[in-house]
Amino acid sequence: SGLPSTGTLYLDLTALESRDSITVDDGTIVRTRTGGVTTASFSIIGNFTFAATDRALFEANADNIRSELDSVGLTGVRLISSVPIQASTSGSSGNIGAFTLTNANITNVNNVINIAPTAGGTDGESDDSLRQRVVALFTGNSTGTEAGLLAAATSPSAVTGAFLVRFGDPLMTRDGSVYD
Repeated sequence: SGLPSTGTLYLDLTALESRDSITVDDGTIVRTRTGGVTTASFSIIGNFTFAATDRALFEANADNIRSELDSVGLTGVRLISSVPIQASTSGSSGNIGAFTLTNANITNVNNVINIAPTAGGTDGESDDSLRQRVVALFTGNSTGTEAGLLAAATSPSAVTGAFLVRFGDPLMTRDGSVYD
């Protein structure tokens, strides 16, 4: 199975000017929309309460990304905070561009924006791809060599690294003995 993409979503907290706090619940859905059609959805990861007493922090956050806010017409946004998001489904389809998450139904949050692309979504390996990889493993020139074994171990896209434990390595010790 693949992995879902992740990213950061910025929330317009300008409504804090007239409230004590804004609460955003874990699992709240935000979406991309193209031509009125939802193309990808993401969930907010975690429960958040944004208090009016932290207003100076939220103003500084907005100032830090002012050029991005202004570039998409959010010139009136004065209070911003960020939350982590994860694609609702696994796969590379969740790797979306910056400024594409704009649709959310969050009470007292007028706008949402992702100023950076989401990333890390990978597609799962298909049965055909697995079959081809296994056949290549047993028929290739490096069958049984260190290079061949490492290549086989790291070929699924979700595997980021591997190491080979050789005969006589202390990691092969079971009862305190190392055999050569």
